[in-house]
Amino acid sequence: MGDVNIIHTRFYQNLLNFSPKNELKMKKIFFAALSLLLLPTISFSQGSFSNPIYFPIQSQYPLGGTIKSADFNNDGKNDLVYIDGTDSCFRIFLGQGNGQFNLYDSVSVIQNHGMGFSCIFNSLGFVEDFNGDGYKDIVLTVDSFLNYSIRLFLNDGNGKFPTQKIVVDSLNQYNSLIYRIFDITNDGFSDIICYSWPDNYFYSGDGTGNFTNVPTSLSQTNMDSYSIENNFIDINNDGKCDFINCIQGTNNTGWEIYYGTGVNTFQLGKTFFTPYQAWLNICDVNKDSLQDIYVRCLNHFTSYYLINDNQGNFTQTTFLNDSFVFAGLYCVDEDFNEDAKNDIACYYGDSLFVCLGDGFGQINNKVSFKMPIYSGNVGSYLFEDMDNDNKTDLVYVNPNPPKGIYCLLNQIDTTPIAPSINISPISSGSCGYTSITFFGNDIEPKMHLKFTAAFQTDIEVPDSNITYTSTHIFKAHVDFSTATIGKYNIVLTDSNGIVTTITDGFEVQATVPPDLEIKIIGPSQTRIGLPTRYYLKITNPSNCNALAVPIVLFVSGNNKVAFVDSIYDFDGKNRDTMLYAEFDNYFADEGKSKGYMYLINQIYSKDIIYYPIDITALSPHELFTINVSIGTPFLNNDTSYHKKTRQPCCAVPDDVLNCVKAFFDLTVENAKDCATEYAKLIIFNGVPKDIRIQYDLGGSLEETARKCIPFLPTGGKWINRGLKAVGKKLLEDDKIQPSEAEKVMNACKCRINPLCDNDSKVSEGLSAHDPNDKVGIGVGIAHWINGSEILSYGIHFENVDTASASAQVVILRDTLDITKVDIISFKPELITIGNHTIDFSTFKTNQPLLYDMRPAINLIVKMEVSLDSIIGALEVIYTSLDPTTMLLTTDPLLGFLPPNINKPTGEGSFYYSVKLKAGLSNNTIVKNTANIYFDFNPPILTPTWINTIDILPPTSKMNSTISNTNDTTIYLSWKGSDVQSGVQKYDIFYSENGGAFIPYITNFANDSILFYGKAGSGYSFYTIAVDNVGNREIKSIGDVSIRINEEDIQIFPNPSTGEFTVQIKNDVQVSKLALFDMQGHKVPIAYKKNNNTYLVQVPTQQNVGTYVLKIVTADKSFTGKILIQK
Repeated sequence: MGDVNIIHTRFYQNLLNFSPKNELKMKKIFFAALSLLLLPTISFSQGSFSNPIYFPIQSQYPLGGTIKSADFNNDGKNDLVYIDGTDSCFRIFLGQGNGQFNLYDSVSVIQNHGMGFSCIFNSLGFVEDFNGDGYKDIVLTVDSFLNYSIRLFLNDGNGKFPTQKIVVDSLNQYNSLIYRIFDITNDGFSDIICYSWPDNYFYSGDGTGNFTNVPTSLSQTNMDSYSIENNFIDINNDGKCDFINCIQGTNNTGWEIYYGTGVNTFQLGKTFFTPYQAWLNICDVNKDSLQDIYVRCLNHFTSYYLINDNQGNFTQTTFLNDSFVFAGLYCVDEDFNEDAKNDIACYYGDSLFVCLGDGFGQINNKVSFKMPIYSGNVGSYLFEDMDNDNKTDLVYVNPNPPKGIYCLLNQIDTTPIAPSINISPISSGSCGYTSITFFGNDIEPKMHLKFTAAFQTDIEVPDSNITYTSTHIFKAHVDFSTATIGKYNIVLTDSNGIVTTITDGFEVQATVPPDLEIKIIGPSQTRIGLPTRYYLKITNPSNCNALAVPIVLFVSGNNKVAFVDSIYDFDGKNRDTMLYAEFDNYFADEGKSKGYMYLINQIYSKDIIYYPIDITALSPHELFTINVSIGTPFLNNDTSYHKKTRQPCCAVPDDVLNCVKAFFDLTVENAKDCATEYAKLIIFNGVPKDIRIQYDLGGSLEETARKCIPFLPTGGKWINRGLKAVGKKLLEDDKIQPSEAEKVMNACKCRINPLCDNDSKVSEGLSAHDPNDKVGIGVGIAHWINGSEILSYGIHFENVDTASASAQVVILRDTLDITKVDIISFKPELITIGNHTIDFSTFKTNQPLLYDMRPAINLIVKMEVSLDSIIGALEVIYTSLDPTTMLLTTDPLLGFLPPNINKPTGEGSFYYSVKLKAGLSNNTIVKNTANIYFDFNPPILTPTWINTIDILPPTSKMNSTISNTNDTTIYLSWKGSDVQSGVQKYDIFYSENGGAFIPYITNFANDSILFYGKAGSGYSFYTIAVDNVGNREIKSIGDVSIRINEEDIQIFPNPSTGEFTVQIKNDVQVSKLALFDMQGHKVPIAYKKNNNTYLVQVPTQQNVGTYVLKIVTADKSFTGKILIQK
């Protein structure tokens, strides 16, 4: 069980504490977190960086120098200068234009006092044209036996530096550190800024190589020399140099902006504070010609942009995904893929990461490359184009053996990335409303939507049919009932009138009626007395929304069932729970099961939904079974109906109304019209088009019956007795004639028989069970599957009630067996935290999902999913963020998952799906296990979920008892066998007098039934068995054949209203005629004889039902059944 203690709640803060023992483990953590969220609808740029090109540098010391780049010899190719403080020279490498460099010259530092050894101080140098001749010069600080000077080395245009000038002489080491080169005097010439203590020094250049010391208002500013790149810059576009400085105090950490007010004067403007040490980069991230700020907070694993509005304000973007990597020591902003959008490059340890920007302060994609650093960190680095292909390459110094300069050439694909607008689904039937999700960074609030096609009327989507779930995601409910089949353009118009058109982005297809699928996902074991969460996973693979979907749930055993989501009646009132009936299945078998009937108002096209149900087992070691069935939708998705009738939604199909009428024909004749109209009313009231709700269908059926049959008793007992009675009336022996049974079955089909699509699960209640669990699908204890299903897995985790702190970071690691699953089909679907259920299925970009826990918990949870498609490694990370800073919270007692004292607030889960590979053999075993990490505690290994593939069909055969009979009622029985998942149901087929085989009854769970035939006819029968995973027996010839002999006696009409005729052959003499009920009691009758015809009358007070007529002749007796109806 997950136990979080305060001493172990700082998981990420320990990640950087590498040791030889855990180095490999930590690297795996970083790279798993950096993996892309692999989804088939997302396209990524390809490529990375080349293998390093190596240039050795001989030195007896570790290389601590810096490198700078410029075209020193004016041949149009970038060259390098290497400046090292341990030497008395700097080295010039001339570039060949292909990433190769040759050592060209070593320039010695001249001693200016003639004593001691001169070297380059602090390895710092800058490259700029200081004398206006068009050639790049070099300025650096020289240490001549503790006498410091700033030297200028003038380029002769050929890459040689024969002239040295002393810009400033006789400085001390504290005021000789060259900090930046920038035109702070606004005269067009480069100036030198020296960082010092207690004073800073500024030297103004005149463009000829001469410099003058000038005072500025920044002379006594405590400049941070490392934390900001290019911090002398015009930040407010007023043509004056500004200055941005980092504050790295003990109590106050942040940065301050000094605005330039004139020649070398600055005024403090804005000050920003952050609780963590931050390094800054200045760049124009959104290409609006304003300089923005990229902030990375060291050791706190987050980074973000501050977007400049040119009014002195900066708006913080949401933090960047996988941003803890950007806590690396060095980051730069460059355009690596030539899409005119700033990207981010960062290296940490021995890895280079490049993240491609979307132009709005977020990341579209990521390319990672591992640099070969053999020990220690990278030394100096730069990003420049080294092979003249207009791409930014990387050059860096490796300080330790093999020492030298390394060049990595940019090979990232520069093919423009398509606009980040995604839709799901991309097609629909012409059936009425379809719900379409639009998501991506180019989605903005208040967009207008329409669909267009040549020679077709535009389909305008009302703004009221567009619902935003976040800034970059909206769902549109679109009526395609009048659309012509074909391709349509998607036209989006933003609030500024900018139009984005996705040509042929959507297709209207021929309607495929909803064919819904349902699965149960949950554990095989539960804890006694504690609720265990199960999910009903419902899939609508069709191209139309499914409206008013009926579901029947049976749960056996001694337990409590609670529905987590709100339940409503058809008047819109909230119910505490659902009405249930105590029967085991639709065939009315007596038992302890609870049967629930409910209705889901809408399941979107191509959608997958999860409905949570909590089951609490009350008896230890009792196996209980969950059976669930889903029926055909009660409503047609046909908007033409409500447009004509002004009804609020869609048409009730004729087969639903026929089913209602047929049902009430068997109960109360005069109630059927009332029930039909009331069914229309409750269904119409129950289907809003823009939300998904579940209704208590069983309770509404009872309500319908009580409104239409006033003498029925009130309360839930009616539905219990009524369903049993209906089951018996439809399916029990001797209760109904074939014509009526066939009438109801044909009218209602899957609407009254729940076995059209179904699933089951067997679980056991235990006195102790670890809630950190792995769950999945499958039938029975062995979790049988047929190999064609989409596997669904869930990882459950709990912060136990004895934990001393809330969990701040939870990591789930799972490995998929790539030999058995199609890794590309992986799809995250659902995340839960306590009572919060979060749909992850629409987040198909590589951005993390944010969930606001406020006001219950003052946190925002960041959830990230990554998958390594090479080895099948899946990782899910939950991180608790402070809403103010959007960083990992520093409150040691605050976390997103509290101790599970008030269940289920301390529980969470992650659900995903993946397809199996085709062609797996029978009895193939598929295993799956997960590891759960709570903060920095040791991992918890979940139980292994094991599925076994069953692809073999079951077998069945009719029992052969007789070959001919005089009775028109034939008792049929059969046996079925399946050694794996077991037989679930049968279809019974018959043929009359050699004709084609037709169904007699389908989806039948029993092993016997009565067949009603005709005298003088021959019948053949066979069964088709279907096992619990859907494998179906193949058969086309009869198992048995039976002939019904010609009868000497005929009874008609049958069924009868109480008066019927008995016709007897002329040569048969009747000695006795009597009527009996099914309990054997004799029923008084009256009859009149006319030759060999008897007109029989049954008393009007006699009950409706099936009776047996017995006729005795001189040598034998005959019996026949007759149904008496009112």
